[in-house]
Amino acid sequence: MLPEADLKVYLTASPGTRALRIQSREGGVLKQIEEFTADRDRQDRERYLRIYNINNDDFSFSDMIIDTDKVNPTEIAEMIIAELNRKFPS
Repeated sequence: MLPEADLKVYLTASPGTRALRIQSREGGVLKQIEEFTADRDRQDRERYLRIYNINNDDFSFSDMIIDTDKVNPTEIAEMIIAELNRKFPS
């Protein structure tokens, strides 16, 4: 969201993946986590629009969007480094 950033990366995951990750980290009932997360997303979206005029569903500011459903943190880092190397060759 920083306009001056050299590379803007948006990480995304499906609601199911997000809920499973939260459950793995914090415990809890999966259905309740899914409902809580969906409600929190709705509230965040409304608040960001109202206060900052930022649409959380608009990723057009990003240089790259990474769906994290099927990749691990190391793979994500490798993808970002590869894009940096492509964008800023040494």
